Amino acid sequence: LKAIQNKNDINFVNELLSSESPFYSIKSISKIKAYRINSSDLVKVSYETSDPYNCQETLEILFDVCEEKYRNIKESNSTAIVEYFENELTRSKTKLKSIEKELLSFNIKNNIINYYEQSKAVSIMKEDMSLDFFEKKGDLKGAKAKVSSLENKLKTLGDIREQRKSVTEKRTMISKLRLKLSYEQSINNIKKSKELERQIQNVKKDLNNDLDELFRLENSTEGIPIKLVIDEWLNKSIEVENQKAKLDIVNERNKDYDRKYKKYAPAGANLKRIDREFKVAEQEYLEILHGLNLSKLKFQDSKMSSKLKMVAPPFYPFKALPSSRKLLVAGAFILCIILIISTIFLTEFFDNTLKNIQNTSKVLNLPFIGIFPKVFINNGKLDLKPILERLSELVIREINQKANSFNKPTKKPYIISIISTRKEEGKTVVAGNIANKLKKGKKTVAFINHSKNYLKIKYKRKYNLHKLLGYNDPRPDYKNPVLENPSIYLKKKEYHSPFPKNKKFNLYKFQDKFNEYTTSTDTDFLIVEHPNLLQNNYSGEILNSSDLIILVCRSNRIWGNADENAIHTIKKELNDKMYFLINGTEINEVEYLLGELKKNQSIFRKRIKNLFRLQFNSSNRI
Repeated sequence: LKAIQNKNDINFVNELLSSESPFYSIKSISKIKAYRINSSDLVKVSYETSDPYNCQETLEILFDVCEEKYRNIKESNSTAIVEYFENELTRSKTKLKSIEKELLSFNIKNNIINYYEQSKAVSIMKEDMSLDFFEKKGDLKGAKAKVSSLENKLKTLGDIREQRKSVTEKRTMISKLRLKLSYEQSINNIKKSKELERQIQNVKKDLNNDLDELFRLENSTEGIPIKLVIDEWLNKSIEVENQKAKLDIVNERNKDYDRKYKKYAPAGANLKRIDREFKVAEQEYLEILHGLNLSKLKFQDSKMSSKLKMVAPPFYPFKALPSSRKLLVAGAFILCIILIISTIFLTEFFDNTLKNIQNTSKVLNLPFIGIFPKVFINNGKLDLKPILERLSELVIREINQKANSFNKPTKKPYIISIISTRKEEGKTVVAGNIANKLKKGKKTVAFINHSKNYLKIKYKRKYNLHKLLGYNDPRPDYKNPVLENPSIYLKKKEYHSPFPKNKKFNLYKFQDKFNEYTTSTDTDFLIVEHPNLLQNNYSGEILNSSDLIILVCRSNRIWGNADENAIHTIKKELNDKMYFLINGTEINEVEYLLGELKKNQSIFRKRIKNLFRLQFNSSNRI
């Protein structure tokens, strides 16, 4: 089978291993699990499959294969390790022998028996010879100094002869002066006698000085006669020559030891290097030898321990493992509930649309005047008609209260401006329903629209999911009277637009039409629908003349910076007249004004709703 498998990539063995077979594919065999039991040497192997006999046989074959593989791995690794250490031992031994030969040849070449003792002896002798050399050199310098001193003394012999001659002359001079003195005294020549006596005294003084100098020259400083100095000079001269000969001999010996010292200095460094290499090689050889011994021991141990033992052989499973289907279903159900709730909360948290009165009031910072929900196709569970009637009444009540509290100096219509920042916000529907309700309340009404364009009736495809889940039909109910075109329930004199259908808006014509209605008609309420502020200019004169300004906002959109900039000036100048009306909200949002709505719901749905609201004890009656 292995030969067939390795023959090529496309054969029945590889196809079987790569298939989805529940018993023989790699995918199914990969389900075998093995883990160590605590910290022991026991390994537990388990396998799960749908066939009990196949399960048992697979584990038995697995054990046989593992035993063989384990034995081969252990023995092959040990053999490779032993061979490695043997090769390394041979290499290290050859290297060690080469270093030994190098050390021997170096010792023979440099006449080294014991380097450290020889170098120590040379060093001691060199020190002794150096001391002897300096002693001999000192003795030679002393002898030379003595000879030089004696020679200086011997130089005074000529001075002695000169000095003796001077003494003799002075003695002769004194004799002659005395003869003259005797003669002059005999003739009583006192003056001449005194002069001669004075001369005699001077010559005696010079004679005494010459005698002293003569004595100094004839004797050394130690008082030794000069004849003895000559003998000493001869002896010292001979001694100087002897010292010179000794110094030359010592100097030659010093040079010889210097040559030996210069020879031993580099020899020591080389010897240390060779010795260090020898020690490293020897240590390497011993370590490799130790590793070889350990690897041989391990090889013998692996031979003895390479056999695996089966403690508990695989058994034939008579009873199948229990299924975890129920647990998986329960876990999936809980996970789905968590995902649904998380999605609802995240959607609610990241929802930045206007959505309801509270959010819109925070964003716009304006008071509200009313709310209009989506008008969807009724599924019979909720009656929209009374809800829409009540919401319209609340808006009309607010308008009547503001009209009654507002006193004009002259009888003019109460002007209501309907504005929005964007198109398709529902201004026409809101303005038309306000006009219809005021008309039913016996009020005269005029409605000026900036265009005759009205919403297009377009049903989306039919949904069936809402019936299954019990939700309302999301499609708008264009048959509902609330969404009717104002031209149906308002007369021609009550509903007018200065522009034909699909004609471009003109601010000046629109303002002229407004002035015409305010001056020539006698109405209680004048409702003016302005075009969207982002794409068209608005009439500041009409807004300033208005008594009430209603900003219509669609609930399912985000209020952006462009919207805020569009109404910034109006809010700043006409803030006391300006209110907002939120349009197209979900039906549940009207509970903010009307309270809980009555719906035809089952008790189960009511309980679930109270559960999510955390209203466990709430009821709609005492």
